[in-house]
Amino acid sequence: MKQLMTAALIAGLTITSTASMAAADKPAKAVAVKFKAGASGATYHGKIKGYGYDQYSFYAKKGQRLKAVTTGNVETYLFNNSLLPDSVNLGEYSSHLDSHGDYILPYTGTYQVRVLQTRNAARKGKTPNYTLQLTIRQ
Repeated sequence: MKQLMTAALIAGLTITSTASMAAADKPAKAVAVKFKAGASGATYHGKIKGYGYDQYSFYAKKGQRLKAVTTGNVETYLFNNSLLPDSVNLGEYSSHLDSHGDYILPYTGTYQVRVLQTRNAARKGKTPNYTLQLTIRQ
């Protein structure tokens, strides 16, 4: 009987953990970045809850300069699932940025900027509002 209860408990925890991880793998909000005609930037607003994140996708060419500026207590990371080996921190003090705060895109393709909060803030139940300003230029 104890073995059956232990097995049921382990199965329940596994299902709960897997569901939590799956939820964290999907953005709370997914936005296809669009610039107005003649513009090289766009501004977006959002709110992060828990361990979730918002994702902003765009197509850019190798050598273009990306700048992501946020307000609010959030962090920004750049992803490219097939080309970048890891995420790139786009925060103000990131070593990945040049002296102008730009990241030089290494490949032509689709990128995602993810906006999220720190794990510590998520544990405390914070839900920060943010503004994201994305600029892509030559």
